[in-house]
Amino acid sequence: VGTQSTDTTISKEPGMLDLTIEHRSIAADADVVICEACDFDTPIPVDKLVGDDKIIATVTYSVDGHVVKQVTYTWTLVIPTPELTNAAYNPGEASPAFDAEQFDYVLDLPVGTQATDTT
Repeated sequence: VGTQSTDTTISKEPGMLDLTIEHRSIAADADVVICEACDFDTPIPVDKLVGDDKIIATVTYSVDGHVVKQVTYTWTLVIPTPELTNAAYNPGEASPAFDAEQFDYVLDLPVGTQATDTT
């Protein structure tokens, strides 16, 4: 829950291939180039991740400057978002009982109360 970075390591068979890695970032609302002419078999960090971001690897095989084959691999990230699980008050009684999908509560406090602890 809440993962924000990962290392991307891509391996290949012997031969001349070119690798470009991009991060399609929801938070930045843009494609962020992580590396061009990336090293194979080397961890390449990708950070500032959120759920549904994509890591895109484009592998190109060229001969004498002519592209013979280009393949794009895409990984869509599934990153659960951290959520509250409970809230308790001392003193005080919240209504309704805590529910992660409920966002507004009424907190009843004893007469004269000027503070409450929330845990």
